[in-house]
Amino acid sequence: MKQVVSGSADNTVMVWNFKSTMRPFRFVGHTDHVFDVKVAPSGNLIASCSRDNSIRLWNNTVEGHSQIIKTHSAPVRSICFSQNGQLLLSGSDDMQLKITSVNDRKFVFSI
Repeated sequence: MKQVVSGSADNTVMVWNFKSTMRPFRFVGHTDHVFDVKVAPSGNLIASCSRDNSIRLWNNTVEGHSQIIKTHSAPVRSICFSQNGQLLLSGSDDMQLKITSVNDRKFVFSI
């Protein structure tokens, strides 16, 4: 399925579907502006990061259940999945790049 994912200053993540029979998904959970969103290589997960110092991993479904990752102490500006979708790289105003395991949402190391 073809989709576009966006984050917004209204604290939400939107998934826009190009199928005319499907409505957009609106994911709510962040408490401040969403700065970046990325879709995992499998298409099953969406990662978002926010000024609320958190990262969320969303199931790419209508329900949009999410799991929160809090490894940074300042707004998280950028995120990126590894090629195999097992790791997530995040960059923050705390001046650190952090690697987190996607499967168990555990911190791996900092750069």
